[in-house]
Amino acid sequence: MLDRKLQLLAEYADFHVNINSVLDSAIRHPDDALEVTRRALRYGLATTVGIIHDSSGQLRALSATRRGIFQ
Repeated sequence: MLDRKLQLLAEYADFHVNINSVLDSAIRHPDDALEVTRRALRYGLATTVGIIHDSSGQLRALSATRRGIFQ
């Protein structure tokens, strides 16, 4: 289902599409952010991966796994 939606965006969007994943947000499995990014790139879409901030605006520390995904 995700691939089909990305494909439709790539084919028909009359605007710039950027797929943004935010680590440590509602993503249960951090590897999902990497997979979404890979799939979006396959369709020629722009992608970014961000890091969630705490209530004071500071970046939350990432685990080694999440740092690897971010890189």
